[in-house]
Amino acid sequence: MDLLQNPRFVITTTYGIVGMLLYTWVSVAILINRHILKSSFFKLFVISYVINDVIYANSFITLRLPQSTGINGTLAEFFKNHDSCSEKAQYQINISHTLHYQFAYIQYIFNFYLCLHRFIAIYFPLAKSKVCIAAAWIIVLLSFILPFLDTKRILSNCSYYQYSEKNDSFCIVSTIERKELYTWLTPLLICITVMNIILNTLSFLKMNRIVGNRQNMPKSNLLKLTICIAMIDAFLAILGFLNAYIVTENASENHILMAYWISVLTPFASDALTLSPPILLLTFSRSIRRSCIDMIPFLRRFNRHSWFASPGSIMFAARYNNRVENLQN
Repeated sequence: MDLLQNPRFVITTTYGIVGMLLYTWVSVAILINRHILKSSFFKLFVISYVINDVIYANSFITLRLPQSTGINGTLAEFFKNHDSCSEKAQYQINISHTLHYQFAYIQYIFNFYLCLHRFIAIYFPLAKSKVCIAAAWIIVLLSFILPFLDTKRILSNCSYYQYSEKNDSFCIVSTIERKELYTWLTPLLICITVMNIILNTLSFLKMNRIVGNRQNMPKSNLLKLTICIAMIDAFLAILGFLNAYIVTENASENHILMAYWISVLTPFASDALTLSPPILLLTFSRSIRRSCIDMIPFLRRFNRHSWFASPGSIMFAARYNNRVENLQN
């Protein structure tokens, strides 16, 4: 099969499947131990798992498979049969194309809420639980409903696959010009990115001051977590801005090298946002690591190892007077 001879497809699919299995493992561990892991953070993590699971599956239809298929590829016939605005193509492709942009909105909005959640937990720990739990479902519902006011036009128009001789691959397009699809998405990306940078910076400064003052905090996990998330956000923001510029200004011919690297890095950037949550959580939380290995009998032999045995956890908020709220036990 020609897809297995495509290095980028093999690499991204391999680590993607491993990442989603890891995501599933951590999410199941949280659900099994939900009576212990009661924090609103873990509820948000499970919600993000469901969202990212759908995003990853849909990306095979809209990005991964068409971009990895040449004119003589195994799936080329399928894409050729859906290269026009027939009723058959519209029914099968429009929904996936709509979801592609719908979930772009959702992912950015939800990522902003996670940054806001972390900021509230650090600066207002007493109010965190009530505010964040009450707002979580409202944010989730709004992140689905509001973007549809824009993405519904994709659904009502026609989407189909188009072959590019230059790249010897297919891509999904719409009868709506591509730059028009970024009319609302780009401003939202800019606003959310700016707010995320502000929130992450404030969170970092607060946590750095707490750790630097050696207050009652066993670990500086949240500080490290904030740095990692800020780096991912910055990487995605730069790519997003450059991609929006290339599309809206129709500048791909004038910036060939930039357009090439954007197309190469975009799948990895998307995967970084989709697959990083379980990796970060496992890296910075012993209680989650312990919950995960307790699910698998042959891994329980490691539960006395220092990486699992200590009761350390992600510390999300510090209260003065030597009181610290620990979201993970």
